[in-house]
Amino acid sequence: MTITTFNKAKTIVKSLDSTTGQNIVPIFSNTLTGNYPGSIISVNAFIKNLKAHAKISSLAPIKVPNFHLEDSETDKLYKTLDIEWGSPRKQLNLYISDNDIDWYQIGAISLLNPSGYPYRIYN
Repeated sequence: MTITTFNKAKTIVKSLDSTTGQNIVPIFSNTLTGNYPGSIISVNAFIKNLKAHAKISSLAPIKVPNFHLEDSETDKLYKTLDIEWGSPRKQLNLYISDNDIDWYQIGAISLLNPSGYPYRIYN
């Protein structure tokens, strides 16, 4: 019996706009079907690189925080977080589910309109 590893990469592209609203938009199904070579002992699926491209013009532009030379790294972090979560924003929540019914939030991203930049890419 030969044990081999089989890898399959898939690009997933989803557009979200004002009509999406509060809806959950699945980006990956946990149903793993397909033509796999040989006998399958175990199947694992991972999302290795998830990026969001946001171009938001419906919000007023925000200005980057004003850092001072004497600011500590903690001060800089708090100033950045205050801008990210205290400014007018859209929020993108990331959920996970094993049955497409019960969803659990595992992350959130604050989407801003950055002053001087047409878009922003979030990892």
